[in-house]
Order: sequence, then C-alpha cells, then structure tokens
Amino acid sequence: MPWASVATNVDEMSDMMDSYAGRCKKLPGRLREYGSYVQLKKEIEDFQTVLPLLQELSKDSIKARHWEEVMKICNTQFDVVGNPEFKLQSLIEADLVSAREEIEEVTDGADKQLKIEQQLSEIRDYWQKQEFSFQEWKDRGIH
Repeated sequence: MPWASVATNVDEMSDMMDSYAGRCKKLPGRLREYGSYVQLKKEIEDFQTVLPLLQELSKDSIKARHWEEVMKICNTQFDVVGNPEFKLQSLIEADLVSAREEIEEVTDGADKQLKIEQQLSEIRDYWQKQEFSFQEWKDRGIH
C-alpha cells in the first residue's frame, strides 16, 4: 500500500485487524498449540501495535527531520518525504514495534513543534500588521 494512502485507510485497517484478532481467538483450542497459530497471533498483535504509530507518523506534523529520527531509532534508511513510491511495507519491515516508545516521543514532539510553529506564525502575522507612530518627545527633537 502506498504511504500516501495510509492516513485515509488507518481506520479501515484497524477494523480489519480487530476482525482478524477476533477470528484468531475463536479458532479451536487444539490449533493454538501449532507454531503457525502462535506466529499469526503475534503478527496480528504487532500490527495492532503498529497501527497507532502509523496514524501518528502520517500526520502533517511529521517533517523530514522527524523521519530522520525514526530512521536513526530503527537503524534503517528509507525515502518517505515527497516520495509517492514509498510503501507501508518499508515501515513494517523497519520493526516499529520494538521502538514504539521512542517513536511515540518523536511524534509527540512533532505535534508540539507544529503547535509552536503555528503560534509563531500567528504572532508574526499580528505584528506585521501593526504600525507604530513616533512623535517628538517633550519638544526636545527626540523621537
């Protein structure tokens, strides 16, 4: 799946994973002894853990500098910024699950940075519109 479509599909993916998890739990008990069941259950749980991270990483607050931090944390390289060919699979292969807490710190920081940038923009817009008038002070020729 292309990364650009992840943000709009996260809810659908989450619903699908919940459905898979429910079906997995309903499998007969004797199947739970098999390695394939254990692996399937782990992959479903891991993907359910990754989904909120994907949602956070798909926000507008995530800039190139944040992707660099994520790559450093995951010890991997990928070209996501401005790359329409970037795929979700690349992030899944980056093992986001094991670095979940660190990635959450990056995304939380990105949200806070975006808020600060927006506030600075508002302040800048406000002060650009302001005009100061100067007048002589106490008839001394000082402005």
